[in-house]
Amino acid sequence: MTYSPQGLGIVTQGTSQIGKFISTHGTTGDVIIPDSDKFSFGTGSDASIYFDATNLVIADENIPVSIGHASSTVTIAGNLTVTGTTTTVNVELINSANGVIFEGATDNAHETTLIAVDPTADAIIKLPAMAAGTFFLPVLAVASTVAITSTPAELNILDGVTATAAQLNYLAGITLGTAAASKAMTWAANSSWTAAGGTCTDLGIVTTVDINGGTIDGAVIGGASTAAGSFAALAATTGTFSGVLKTDDATDATSTTDGSLQTDGGLSVAKDTVIGNDLIMLSDASVIHFGGNKEVTLTHVHDSGLTLKHTATADDKPVTLTLATGETDMAADDVIGVINFQAPDEGTGTDAILVAAGIAAVSEGDFSSSNNATKLSFRTAASEAASEKMSLSSGGNLTVLGDIVLDDGGSLKEAGGTAAFTFDGSGNVTKIGVTSPTSGHFLKWDGAKWVPGAATVSGLACDDLTVGDGAVTLSTSSGNITIETQANDTDIIFNVDDGGSQITALTLDGSDDGAAIFKSTIKGTVFKPAVEVISSANVTVSNGYTAITTADVNRVATMPEATAALVGSTYTVKKVDSGTGNVAVTSEGDGLIDGGPSVVLYHQFESVTVICRAADVWDIM
Repeated sequence: MTYSPQGLGIVTQGTSQIGKFISTHGTTGDVIIPDSDKFSFGTGSDASIYFDATNLVIADENIPVSIGHASSTVTIAGNLTVTGTTTTVNVELINSANGVIFEGATDNAHETTLIAVDPTADAIIKLPAMAAGTFFLPVLAVASTVAITSTPAELNILDGVTATAAQLNYLAGITLGTAAASKAMTWAANSSWTAAGGTCTDLGIVTTVDINGGTIDGAVIGGASTAAGSFAALAATTGTFSGVLKTDDATDATSTTDGSLQTDGGLSVAKDTVIGNDLIMLSDASVIHFGGNKEVTLTHVHDSGLTLKHTATADDKPVTLTLATGETDMAADDVIGVINFQAPDEGTGTDAILVAAGIAAVSEGDFSSSNNATKLSFRTAASEAASEKMSLSSGGNLTVLGDIVLDDGGSLKEAGGTAAFTFDGSGNVTKIGVTSPTSGHFLKWDGAKWVPGAATVSGLACDDLTVGDGAVTLSTSSGNITIETQANDTDIIFNVDDGGSQITALTLDGSDDGAAIFKSTIKGTVFKPAVEVISSANVTVSNGYTAITTADVNRVATMPEATAALVGSTYTVKKVDSGTGNVAVTSEGDGLIDGGPSVVLYHQFESVTVICRAADVWDIM
């Protein structure tokens, strides 16, 4: 015999080791195989048994694994998990009080448990052989030991049935051909049925009825003496129907004696009435009454039209006709209601049959809880569909596309009735305002309104006054003509045309005491300088000629300041009395008179005439 001495070198008894013999534990007699060490079977180690530290694993190389024997029983005390498919060759006995739990395709908290009710006898339930497809088993709401004996074909009769249990019970206990209380009506084999003593409250629509005689509440049922299927007479004066009274005759009524439904008296309808075609009222004075008190009427007026009237005689009972829209979101330019006028039967057609005029209520903006601004649009046509020609805004503004035409002598008046504008037959304005104008008056603004004013420009303000292309004469029969500037230091300027060119001929200098500045020479037969006589006072010279009396007091005559604008101006100062006082002629500012500060007049009738030669320079002439 051969042996490996190394293989006998067992270190730990009872524990398998690589390259060592297996020995039993010295105390317990156990043989311990380390984790993942395998017991392999077959020439090629086709199968093995090992512990992977968590599970005991039976591994194979795609070969069957048999546990137990045909005549033996294999018992697994704990849970059994099979990750593959389980195949049972013979009968599988499941002994479980808690049933079999089916997880489904999705592993979640919802499962289906199959539990067998504790059987009291052996029973076999077979699954039928079905064609390929997916099928579902029905379930019962309560436990029952009664077997369903109906065939599938019989059960399929109920496919699509929506009847309730109470309705299906109407079929229970029926005797064919005999009506019974709370039961369905069925026909006997000879297509007859009997309901002796019963009452039919509603037959609904009966297409064909063959009545072979008898009576209805004593009334004779018609036979040979009347049309087939009709009643000769009904003794009752009042008939009550709980359902529908219908006639299938489609004849239109054109008078009070024809049509599919006729009454020789009135017709009273307690509920809504639906009329599928025309409603014809043959009376020339037909009246439709509205309301429980019939206080509002719509009356036909022969050859005229309709009259809408409130019959109440008390005060403040007007007739109100409201055109109400059902729109729930009114936006700008939405039409609330329209009254149109049209001649649709006009024989010439085309434009003639279009809407010729109308009045429409049109929203001026989006409606809100605080806004319902609406205008009235007045529409007329001229070879077109009617369009807006005038509108009345929510603010009371009237807009007219064309002209406003008044009668001869007509007026535009304010709310109190006073004529603001009056026109004659020629289109002339004959009156403006409250006061009637007279000849020569014109319009003048009095600070609050336009009023007729007298032929004067007093109080008239204008920037430019253009009088036309002809000659202009400014005249007055009495009083003065005053040309006045009121702005500080403004001039009065006279412009003329000289050979086609505009030149300033004369300027009255408002900043220089109104000094006249001429473009050229002064021509004429008489030139009169302004004259001023001063007694017993000093004077500032402003006129062409100044006469001064002195008595026995010396006087001072002050010339204006010599400025460039004053060049060419002349002034004369004269002492006219024989008094002992003298007159000293001086200049304002820095002006000198012949190089000196002043010239003194001592004697009666002594005078001096000076001319402005340049700024600050006066020369004695």
